[in-house]
Amino acid sequence: MTKMKKSDLLALLKMTKREAVVGGKKLSQVSSTVLQANGDYITTTSIVRDGVSSIGRFTVPTTDDEPALENITVANIDLLIGALSAHGSDIDISYADGKITLKSGSKRTTLASDGRAKAFPHTNKTVGEWSADSEARFTKSLCDIELNQYTMQDGTSLDGVVATVPTKDLLDAMRSGSINGQMIEATRLNLNPDCTLEVVAGDEMKGATRTVLDSGSPEGTTLTTSIGGGFENILAHTESENCDLVFFDFSAYDAGVAVVLRTNEAVVFQREANNG
Repeated sequence: MTKMKKSDLLALLKMTKREAVVGGKKLSQVSSTVLQANGDYITTTSIVRDGVSSIGRFTVPTTDDEPALENITVANIDLLIGALSAHGSDIDISYADGKITLKSGSKRTTLASDGRAKAFPHTNKTVGEWSADSEARFTKSLCDIELNQYTMQDGTSLDGVVATVPTKDLLDAMRSGSINGQMIEATRLNLNPDCTLEVVAGDEMKGATRTVLDSGSPEGTTLTTSIGGGFENILAHTESENCDLVFFDFSAYDAGVAVVLRTNEAVVFQREANNG
């Protein structure tokens, strides 16, 4: 049994599923996951539904005096979010016999969560298998992300270019793309030679908004990319005052410019739109 704040678990689940606009519709990029015990923290690591365009790891604290030891299979993230609505701010969560148990105060909720469930309808891999594959890929490719490096399949490293901006300002810039009911699938990010980051969200037919943020990126650097992946639904649930955008130029491999979003709670690799 693991003790934690309900708000932290909700943030973890919402960041993990991170809704994004795909084909004009909002879709959860991840619909199931494994809550992995990691000392005083719970983490999830998931490749998104298309299997290639993005991978993310998210981390929140527990409130236990002892390190968390139990992994919890979540066959349906939305159902667990719904079950949490019945509970107070401090919860106990556990997993046994294919069921998740939530406790708070005098309430106890059990939710079926079969470890044999498919990660997505289009795959034969179970939730656990998809999670294990995600862990392996994250560990191989992003093992040195704290050094702003991406590890290629042959073991060589690609250095990234870092832009650091206020989290709330980046969230506001990305949300500007929804004006006049727009359902945008990608946001353009421009790193400028004057050490600024320009965020372009929306279409001019209904309103395109440009926001320029000081980023501390290297002077003289110019990089441009477009990303989807629902970053705004990660930024909305992080408590980090600032966040990093680490740009990786894969142009030499015909794969565009990818971006890693990095906060205290999240590390998310996102390929350039149309280069998944």
